[in-house]
Amino acid sequence: MSGLYVWQRPEYNVNLAARECKNKHLYSVFAGQTKKALERARLTQLFVMTYPVVRPKVAALLAAEGVRAVFYDEEDLEKAVGYK
Repeated sequence: MSGLYVWQRPEYNVNLAARECKNKHLYSVFAGQTKKALERARLTQLFVMTYPVVRPKVAALLAAEGVRAVFYDEEDLEKAVGYK
């Protein structure tokens, strides 16, 4: 789970992210870009796969853009799709 703490910090630090993440700007752009993609596809909510520890931050960033994120735990997803 290297790099997840970068997303959990109260303030995002792009220099710290540059050392830990493939895309140091992902935090800053993913919610806006996701909203634009949803609008193009005429969708209003999004299934998000992420580590549970960063779900609150991801949900808040998406909510700020008006996007409702739907999260499943692995067990719930397995039940929904019928396999691991």
